[in-house]
Amino acid sequence: MLRERSRQAEAPHFPTPNGFQSAPPVYARCVLDCLSGRGIAPSALLADAGLAWQDLSEGRAMDLVVFRRFIAQAIQCSGEPALGLLAGLMLQPYHSQVGIAAVTSRDVGHGLQFMSRHGRLLFGRVDFHLEAGPRWSIFKVRPTRPLHEVQDFVTQFIVGAHWRLLEAMLGRPADELVVCLPHARPAGGDLTYQRYLRNVEFDHEHLAFAMPAELLRVPCVSANAKEFLDAARACQQTEAELAQGQFAHRVRRALVERLTKDPGSRELASDLGISVQTMARRLAESGTTYSDLKEQLRKSQATWYLQNTDLPIEAIASQLGYAELTSFSRAFKRWHCVSPRAMRQSLRSGAEDAA
Repeated sequence: MLRERSRQAEAPHFPTPNGFQSAPPVYARCVLDCLSGRGIAPSALLADAGLAWQDLSEGRAMDLVVFRRFIAQAIQCSGEPALGLLAGLMLQPYHSQVGIAAVTSRDVGHGLQFMSRHGRLLFGRVDFHLEAGPRWSIFKVRPTRPLHEVQDFVTQFIVGAHWRLLEAMLGRPADELVVCLPHARPAGGDLTYQRYLRNVEFDHEHLAFAMPAELLRVPCVSANAKEFLDAARACQQTEAELAQGQFAHRVRRALVERLTKDPGSRELASDLGISVQTMARRLAESGTTYSDLKEQLRKSQATWYLQNTDLPIEAIASQLGYAELTSFSRAFKRWHCVSPRAMRQSLRSGAEDAA
């Protein structure tokens, strides 16, 4: 029944002229989170794949060849064929502005509509399409380019991440959700997905999530109009950067590489071979400023370091370019209204509950 409904109203066809050339580092970060929970040290895996921690920073992308090698080695060392699914389940909504906006939406349908418009910022070259029907609603997922060897991993990851997202929106398990997979039922009784998910169907044309239509009208437990607007503006700003020929992303990448030294705008502009006035003008065209970019990077990386590394708070402050711990602590409390130490305890506690 769900399969028929899923195929009755297809999303527009998306062209796939080229290969899936890169992947957002969120995939690798969640894999490392998952492996760390199993007692597997991430440093050796990164070294074998030719990666450093800095390569997983926000604003970067992993080359497809490196990404394939990393995923293959991660699956081999974990012995877990469902590693993509488990890694996706590690992706908490507060890890990104896209996730924050989704869970602070007024209701589930509003959150999924937001994901339809902005999900690519988080998951890369993947399109999302919500079809709201009278009895069943279908949230379709379709890569815009071939995924080749990483298709199974990316499919699993998106399933896990969206299952976690729906749980965060509802404040409870999403037991009504039916996962519709774009491949045949595995032979030999290897039902990887059923080990973790309640309702799974096979042989669909595309990956999709089916749910009763009334689920879309359920209010999000974390609905917050102000937080939603702030996160939505951040997503729109990122998209504006992309529309402006990647210049702001170029500045962001340069900042990531130099953040420890806390470069000023004039210094970074010089490194990029342009005047500080030109940099300010082109950033303004993207709807942002140099100080805003630096603030956003520090905010996102601080949270990630607190949850995923054992670095002392002082070392994290230094990594983010703060000369004094007190300056970092003040900034962090301004961002999150809690101290870095309290946030670390909260994040670690949440990860243990999810595992």
